[in-house]
Amino acid sequence: KLAKEFSDSANELLRLEGNALREGRKLTFAKSASPQMKELRERLFGKGKSHGGVFKEILDSMDSLLFEKLRQEQKETAVDTGLVHIYTGTGKGKTTASVGLALRAKSRGLRVLYAQFMKDTIGGETELLRAGGVDLKRFKKVRSPLFNPEENIDTLRERASGALRILSGMLIDYDMVVADEFVTMVSRSLLTEDAALEFIASRPEGVELVLTGRGVTKALMDAADLVSEINKIKHYADNETPARKGIEY
Repeated sequence: KLAKEFSDSANELLRLEGNALREGRKLTFAKSASPQMKELRERLFGKGKSHGGVFKEILDSMDSLLFEKLRQEQKETAVDTGLVHIYTGTGKGKTTASVGLALRAKSRGLRVLYAQFMKDTIGGETELLRAGGVDLKRFKKVRSPLFNPEENIDTLRERASGALRILSGMLIDYDMVVADEFVTMVSRSLLTEDAALEFIASRPEGVELVLTGRGVTKALMDAADLVSEINKIKHYADNETPARKGIEY
């Protein structure tokens, strides 16, 4: 109905303006050739230069329809009961698997956060995740004590605990949260097993939680709904093949 009213009025205004221009009359928004033209303009666009009138009503109606459609799609795609995944083991592919799952979830309309610990490489999968619309949170100050032996272990533990508190507060805004190297933080004693279990247990009901890293404990496995172990049978790193751009990082 609004669209038809706008179309009919706009066509009439164009007709009147066309006649006025052919007669050599100058037209501006503030100066109309006739009271009828002024009335039509105000009905269509309001009394000022900012959008108003029937035009604004149409825009507001479209906004409402789009918001309702997005809300319905979010409701349809949201995870009702989130499960816990763990990707662990000595083999290559744990982070790779979690990146693939994050992108799949995003492609289906889920709100996805990818949190990364103990890594400071720039680019690679993190830029791909950003480009795909996945939110990224990198806790670069939570570093690996294995590769950074100069770091004070107590300082690293404080950083890990603080990062976990921040991440816990972010869960409510997402349907899926990946915590890359979360398991490693436990196995490297940056997080206690109790703190990790509390983090898992206290997550909002609808959050799908994906945890990666070596050295998973039995208690963490018991708390998970899915555990995939990627074990090394053979690895070219044993032959001193260096890490390669695009493959390892």
